[in-house]
Amino acid sequence: YQDNRFRAAVIWQAMPGRSDRLWLAASSDGGEALTALLLHTRRDLAWKQSLLLDYPAGKSVEAVKAAGFHLRRTLVWMEWDASKPHEIA
Repeated sequence: YQDNRFRAAVIWQAMPGRSDRLWLAASSDGGEALTALLLHTRRDLAWKQSLLLDYPAGKSVEAVKAAGFHLRRTLVWMEWDASKPHEIA
């Protein structure tokens, strides 16, 4: 939180025998907070050889790069447009 508003959160998922995963949730205006959080996470997990960050393609790219992550592949995520009326079956 910053200025009483949610900016970003990260969850670390240990994956025995594979690269550990980081799952990220961030607000659209959380760029600096997102970079700071990812840098903090990398420092805390510096003993890990490899981390993968799962995050929607095209979102906060500069903030993620500023934290030292490299884009390797694009993930296609499902999206739901909350502004449109939807019927629930």
